[in-house]
Amino acid sequence: MAQQVSRGRTVPATVAGVGAWANATSAALCDGVPGTFDTATCTWTSAGASDVGSVTIGGYVFGFDGGEQITACSILVNFFVSATLHITSVTAQLQTSAGAAIGAAQSCTLNAAATSVVVAPSVLPTVAQCISGLQVLITCNNSTGTTSRVFSFDNVDITMTFNALPTNINCAPIIRSSRW
Repeated sequence: MAQQVSRGRTVPATVAGVGAWANATSAALCDGVPGTFDTATCTWTSAGASDVGSVTIGGYVFGFDGGEQITACSILVNFFVSATLHITSVTAQLQTSAGAAIGAAQSCTLNAAATSVVVAPSVLPTVAQCISGLQVLITCNNSTGTTSRVFSFDNVDITMTFNALPTNINCAPIIRSSRW
């Protein structure tokens, strides 16, 4: 069994929602070492009741050759909210590079301090989808109140765990590892 970790390498393909986004197209959102929280964040601020904001990060690529079997996938989201009373949910939705959903959006535990939350998608992506590229849609939902709130997002890493399937019984297992 082997693992590959990928950090999104494209600035948000889409930034949507009611409210104001700051620093949402910064390349700094895609820098750093996978698994770490750095200081460059994009922020979404809204005071409207039940407002929704979203950001999509793409460019997740994996060095598979098609002979692998994916056994697990995890999405690590680095973020924080200004107050957990005013943000009702943050979700992470794994998508194909074309924006098609892979499984259902997964809830992230809310925290008012910088935190890394790991979620597992409800459906594993295929090897072909991983080769073509993946993206992650992060969505933040406000409460019904009108108190101003801030969602600060740093980055998203995807880790794939897989088995290399031998094509010949006389071949040794192949392990591919890559860090972006």
